[in-house]
Amino acid sequence: MKRPLLLALILLPVSLPAHKAYQMDMAAIINEADLVMIAQVTMASSRRETCKTACEYRLAPEWMLKGAFAGKNISFCYSVHFRDEEKGCPGVHYILPPVPRTIGTGQMVIAAFKKDAGASGVLRGSGMFGIGETDAVSSLIKK
Repeated sequence: MKRPLLLALILLPVSLPAHKAYQMDMAAIINEADLVMIAQVTMASSRRETCKTACEYRLAPEWMLKGAFAGKNISFCYSVHFRDEEKGCPGVHYILPPVPRTIGTGQMVIAAFKKDAGASGVLRGSGMFGIGETDAVSSLIKK
């Protein structure tokens, strides 16, 4: 009886995924955010690399829903990582921020940012939502 249990405990770490993108829900993102804004997308780009695709959106703030931002533009960047041992791409665990499926220049979005604990004054994009989510985001901020 003990042998199957011991074998299961030994094999469990091997069976766990070695590459996983985690996502947070909207409530957690908004509650932890230092800055939430409605902004217009002024630039959208993506760049495919060997082990990842890097995405960048340049946003022009229109309204602040939470926090304050004095700049004219802010970048929202994230990467989607690929696991490919033949190309030397290791398995990684990372948080992938939610973003609308289609984002284009001129589109209005809700963007949430969190202060980076390791870099003073740096804001990191933690989630981007379609403008149709305004009521849901606003209700989370008012809580």
